[in-house]
Amino acid sequence: MLAPGEHVIVSAYFDADVGQWRPFGVFTVRDGRVIHLESRLDVPDYESVAQFARALADPPPTPQR
Repeated sequence: MLAPGEHVIVSAYFDADVGQWRPFGVFTVRDGRVIHLESRLDVPDYESVAQFARALADPPPTPQR
């Protein structure tokens, strides 16, 4: 559940190999860290928004659990 005023990042990337959008993850930003919220996706937390932005520029595979 989201708290009133909480901000989240929902992201996806287009996988040209299969012609589909793939989930990258659902995250929140807390104390400068980007924390994953979706437990079904095997994605890491990020130590900074800059680290997260670098990951978005070159998305890793996102397997589902």
